[in-house]
Amino acid sequence: MLNQIIHTFAKQPGYALNNQTQELWSWDKQQLLVDDIYMKWLILAVRRTCQLIGFPIAFLMISCINGLVIRIALLSSNIILVPIMVILQRFRLNEDVRSRSIVYHSMGLIGA
Repeated sequence: MLNQIIHTFAKQPGYALNNQTQELWSWDKQQLLVDDIYMKWLILAVRRTCQLIGFPIAFLMISCINGLVIRIALLSSNIILVPIMVILQRFRLNEDVRSRSIVYHSMGLIGA
């Protein structure tokens, strides 16, 4: 408990007194500075290592998710294009056979 109090208030000098045994503990910033420097270097090294490992993993995950979204968007575009083409053909708004054949041939699920 005392160690936790000392490290919580380590940036300023202080003291603690045990009322039952009259023990007195005091600390100064310079006494704890050596431990803080090593701890800061250790935390910095662990943080940089995690970043070095984490950034490529995050890039791979974003690339995979982006690839899946694009693939789903391309595959589901047939759901929108084919009914529009059928409606245009039904109302004879688009008599151009070449544009229909280009769309049919470019989409593998419709067939060519």
